Amino acid sequence: MNTPAEFLDLRGMHALVTGASGGVGAEICKRLLVSGVDVLATDIDERGLSELESHVDGGGRLVTVPADLSEPTAAKHLAQTATANDLKLRILINNAALFVREPLGEVTTEGFDKAMAVNVRTPIFLIQELLPAMVAAGGGVVVNVASVAVRTGGAIDVLSYTASKGALVAATKSIAKSVAARNVRVNALLPAAIDTPMLRGGFTSAQVEEVTAQVPLGRLADPSEIAAVVCWLCSSESSYITGASIDVNGGWVMT
Repeated sequence: MNTPAEFLDLRGMHALVTGASGGVGAEICKRLLVSGVDVLATDIDERGLSELESHVDGGGRLVTVPADLSEPTAAKHLAQTATANDLKLRILINNAALFVREPLGEVTTEGFDKAMAVNVRTPIFLIQELLPAMVAAGGGVVVNVASVAVRTGGAIDVLSYTASKGALVAATKSIAKSVAARNVRVNALLPAAIDTPMLRGGFTSAQVEEVTAQVPLGRLADPSEIAAVVCWLCSSESSYITGASIDVNGGWVMT
């Protein structure tokens, strides 16, 4: 039976992964690297990036760069870093996310703007920065990691996060239409509850149990299960899919 690296035709490609030190981001990086992809991994968490470097063994080349995606210059800085490291990016994984706990009535301008900057603005500007090189190279792939909250409305105390993920899905469709003729595919991934430090740190044990009970498969997703779908969307195995919102939620929402 083929291994994932043999199944995917990604060897020799170059990719940028945001939110790379977290549970899902790290798994995406590892899978891409094993598949022979050179990866530019970025995160605000410098310690997490160092841990990622220590767990990489063989495969493609890993370049790490700390970055705060709420900064207006973040997209341009990452594009310049790629060029400086001779990385011709044809894969972009917008995985980073800011989880702001502010219910209606307590939403602040600062929290809302920062969630929108990290979760929507920088992903859009990264696509804009990298698009010319993708087109020049013959095409590319973008995967925007959104959330099942787009389907369910999310938890009531994370309004800005939910709104930003809805905006990201809408942007995915708009951009996919505008770049399809240039052989660039853009899709959104809508995962549900993933067993990561972000989830465990953001919810109480009782809340995690309540969430898990809503999943027909009866468990949280492992980060590797999300990473597997992301990498599949980057390969030619998904060559006729663009502008889609792919549900990876254990059956929580069936549409």
